[in-house]
Amino acid sequence: MPEPKLRDKCISPTSHASNFISLGRAFADRDNFADYFDEAFLQRPNAASFFSALENGELKFMYVNTIKYHFMQTGKWIFKVEYFPRAADNSGWLISYIKKASEAERKIYLDKLLGYN
Repeated sequence: MPEPKLRDKCISPTSHASNFISLGRAFADRDNFADYFDEAFLQRPNAASFFSALENGELKFMYVNTIKYHFMQTGKWIFKVEYFPRAADNSGWLISYIKKASEAERKIYLDKLLGYN
């Protein structure tokens, strides 16, 4: 896989407001694919085949169904935030999952989330 060139490319977390339209632009930016990926991701077992499928045009970004944010940098906690559109006061971006977790449990959660288990 190519080395990142500019290291100034990113997909803004505020892109959720536009259903990650910038993700479509990132997939179209073939000259700078590597800049959009975390270096740790590029070392993962499935990264090479995913990256190759992007380069060869085998993957195409269509749309986003749902958006979930997983927070794991909060000490001993894992929590997930999702958008709940309801006709009630309890609507919007809300915590949908929370768990106190050890470092090992956070690693297991992340591996499962990324599909490594």
